[in-house]
Amino acid sequence: MPLSKDPRICWETDIFFEIPIWCIQPDVQKIEKVILPYLEINGLADPTVTFFAQGALNKLYTIHAIHAEFGTEHDFVFRVALPVQPYYKTESEAATCNYVRLHTSIPAPRIYAYDSSSENELGFEWMLMEKIPGTPLAKVWDSMEWERKVYVAMRLAEWMDELSRCRFTKVGSLYHSSKANLGGFEVGPAVDFDFYRGRCLQYELDRGPFSTAQQFYQSSILSRRMDVNFYTENVQEDGEGSGEGKASEEKNQKSESEEHEHQDGMEYEKRAILGIPKACDALLKILPQVFPEDSPEKTPKVLYHHDISVSNILVDDAGNLVGLVDWENILTVPYALARPFPKALECIYGEDDTGMLDKPPPPESEEDDNRKTYDELYEKTQLQEVFRKRLEELQSPWLRTFTEATLLSKEFIWNLEGINFTFRRTKEWIDRLAGREDLGKTWDYRRMKQTNIEAQVYV
Repeated sequence: MPLSKDPRICWETDIFFEIPIWCIQPDVQKIEKVILPYLEINGLADPTVTFFAQGALNKLYTIHAIHAEFGTEHDFVFRVALPVQPYYKTESEAATCNYVRLHTSIPAPRIYAYDSSSENELGFEWMLMEKIPGTPLAKVWDSMEWERKVYVAMRLAEWMDELSRCRFTKVGSLYHSSKANLGGFEVGPAVDFDFYRGRCLQYELDRGPFSTAQQFYQSSILSRRMDVNFYTENVQEDGEGSGEGKASEEKNQKSESEEHEHQDGMEYEKRAILGIPKACDALLKILPQVFPEDSPEKTPKVLYHHDISVSNILVDDAGNLVGLVDWENILTVPYALARPFPKALECIYGEDDTGMLDKPPPPESEEDDNRKTYDELYEKTQLQEVFRKRLEELQSPWLRTFTEATLLSKEFIWNLEGINFTFRRTKEWIDRLAGREDLGKTWDYRRMKQTNIEAQVYV
């Protein structure tokens, strides 16, 4: 069901998922026409446009042009955006890249031109960016020498340190103060998946900027609750989802096993429609306990890149870090909302909500099939220690992410992010809070427990 009124985007959705789909594809010939004036200003001509890559919300194209006078070749990246949050998403990404280039040494791509309106010949918002020469770290990580991996961990610590020194007073996304002053910046509405996914743009919802984390999560929870209201009022009435009309039409075409699976899905959906609002209300009730209101001075907000992954880090042939890309959906947040480790140093094995690793058990022998996995996981724990040690040497404010996020806040966020699936356990989790004595403990408490080889499993 297309949940957006915009014909260019559809959302594959039910009560559990929202996946954006391109309903109209960008026209390559129109891309050439759109960029030509910007290239000609710099003496470039004969552009060729080649599809490069696609993310969830963007399509990327490589622009190759030749200098008309000197014959030199130049490459750019042209980024076409799905209109998930018109104007704000493009404006924020451009401002964030410009801010990072002005205020840190982190190699964010240069933005040469952009249009945050789709009222142009292409019919989409777009951005003409620097094509940073380099290779994604993901392609070379496995073959890297240990010394280079240590270097990467240290450089990532330095990047996080720089970002943690960029202080703000509100939770939200960065924007230019005005088109006339691209060197001035301000925090504005949050460009966040919870505020634009599926039908969210149709909701009357506060998108910020927010003074506190409590206000931010209040809006996030309300958006989840509104999802259920919308689903029950619109989708089921149209005969979709668990509607009886659709079920009866398909019943005769299903095998017996498929029919059982379908019925199970309908029953789970009915439980979700009843359970998700109750879980949301329960989270709203304890929200002031999890994130108490505080003054901006006591809880500064920092610029947080949540996806510093091996796919978004670019390296040169020598293994030096030369670029960090994908600056969309970046927020200014309190330390308590940020994960201490960048994604490049996290691992899914034994990970809690902070990204800290349980040290993996050793394989039974050198010939064990798990030997390589064990080595990789153990290596990651060592690189996490390198990362932290470098932060300590820098006396970095980023160290506050290890001490200000409590187990209570992390478990709260975990329950909210997975509420479409965990709604049945959320109430049980809240009911158990009264008997817990560890809720005020921080990441460092978990680290101490691991050092003592005491396993601790949380909800």
